[in-house]
Amino acid sequence: MSEDQKKNERGIWHVYQGKLGAPLTLAVLVFIGCLLGILSRPDNHLASLWLANATMAGFMLRVPASASPLGWLFSTVAFLAADLLTGSGLFKTGILTVANLMGVAATYTVYKRLSKGVIGIRQPMVVLQLAIACACGAAASGLAGAVANPLLFGGGVLIGFIFWFVTEFANYIGILPVILSMPEPAALTRRMVSHSAAPIRWRGMLPVLGLFVSCMGAIVIGGPGAIAFPVPALLWCAVTYSVFGTSLVTLMASAWMLISFSHAFPYDESLLISLRLGVFLIVPGPIMLSSVMQSNNKLLITLKQMAARDGLTGVSNRLDFLARAQEQLNAVSSSVGVMMIDLDHFKEINDTHGHSAGDAVLIAVAGRIQRCLRSSDLLGRLGGEEFAILIQDRSAEELTAVAERIRHTVADSRVGLPNHTSIPVTMSIGLVVVENGSGLSIERLLIEADLALYKAKKAGRNQVVLSSKPEPVS
Repeated sequence: MSEDQKKNERGIWHVYQGKLGAPLTLAVLVFIGCLLGILSRPDNHLASLWLANATMAGFMLRVPASASPLGWLFSTVAFLAADLLTGSGLFKTGILTVANLMGVAATYTVYKRLSKGVIGIRQPMVVLQLAIACACGAAASGLAGAVANPLLFGGGVLIGFIFWFVTEFANYIGILPVILSMPEPAALTRRMVSHSAAPIRWRGMLPVLGLFVSCMGAIVIGGPGAIAFPVPALLWCAVTYSVFGTSLVTLMASAWMLISFSHAFPYDESLLISLRLGVFLIVPGPIMLSSVMQSNNKLLITLKQMAARDGLTGVSNRLDFLARAQEQLNAVSSSVGVMMIDLDHFKEINDTHGHSAGDAVLIAVAGRIQRCLRSSDLLGRLGGEEFAILIQDRSAEELTAVAERIRHTVADSRVGLPNHTSIPVTMSIGLVVVENGSGLSIERLLIEADLALYKAKKAGRNQVVLSSKPEPVS
């Protein structure tokens, strides 16, 4: 992906940078979240799943332009409108809106401070930061609930705080990870298109299938232990999918169970508190595990790249070159050319100018060689000042021309040294070409190319010699 495309994708979340675009989008999302939450309310009680608050906090974190005074104003109107349009009285609507806004403000402020503005769940510690922010937002809503519960529902102050705290904590901890880990829309669309074009991999669907079966089992069997049924399947999802995918399936499973259980039993505050807290305390575990797995996978990729790359020049090291070259030879059925390259008088460069100058020469030469090759060609540093190249699908004449181009590219420009001087550098190249490289040994081809390199050195250096043995024995 080009740098322009990356900038484009990073900017998608900030596309609404005008005075009205981002706040209006936020208000629409809040309004839709309110309506969906109201549909999940048991009779005259708090919603089983309230999407609006976490959606508002998450969107403001992802789109800073929406966290403006207009964003807060439009969202307040959305909260009021959703409740009023669905039959709530003005007094009740006002109290509920204040509670919602208090929770959003606390969650947004705490998470932004803890995360220092970095969005995304890339490290397990972020899950802890998110949980703290969710708890703060839930506590702010709980304070409002302590006042609202006696006024709206005839309950106690303490039970109002606890019930609102647990309910809001469950909503935030379930929904916010999905929003914060969601890829940029362009990247998400591209990923969906690539997956839709690819054949269905049923093995990748097994964790979701297992989760569905476990959720159905929890509903059918019931009982206090039922909320733990999906945990093994969720952990399976965590080691299989990305953080976003894990967050999404965890939210869907938790919401399904919560709504199903809430409507399956007579209304009881103690039961609902235990149920909501139990279901959504399951959420951090799979997400944290998925984050750990993603971090480990990235670390393994980095270590693998470090193990395969020459630490100085960045090209393949000896082991990686030999392994990849042999793989290509085993798979190829076309012509193959192998070059051995040695820098002329390299020891004198080190002795005269120092090893830092020698390093600078090796880095410059590797870069110049790479610019003469195709992306499919294989370049490696075998050690010291020796490089090797494997090229497929070219004739002996074409390969000789490539070798000459490499030699001229290096020889025609001086190499700058750390002491601000520059020196000329030349190289000798031995080339072996075979009409069909299938099944041949890369070590044998390198021996033949090295013999040609020796002839180039003996003939005066700074030249290309083609091996007189075009068909080496494997």
